[in-house]
Amino acid sequence: MLGARLRVLRLDRGLNQDELSASARISAKHLQLLESGRASGNRPGGSNPRLSTLFLLAEALDVSIERLIGDLP
Repeated sequence: MLGARLRVLRLDRGLNQDELSASARISAKHLQLLESGRASGNRPGGSNPRLSTLFLLAEALDVSIERLIGDLP
């Protein structure tokens, strides 16, 4: 699951959500939603981030997109 992987990568780098969201240039709320597996607010369906958001997060975490999203259904 993307949210769990994001959280593990963030914690491995010693970052809190505010630090990662600032580095990735996304809102802290958006990162919270992604890590919790929610698309937006309480809307069902899981995380469905834009490709541009995934690139920003991968860059901020210094990982490849494949590492960030690998093995996701």
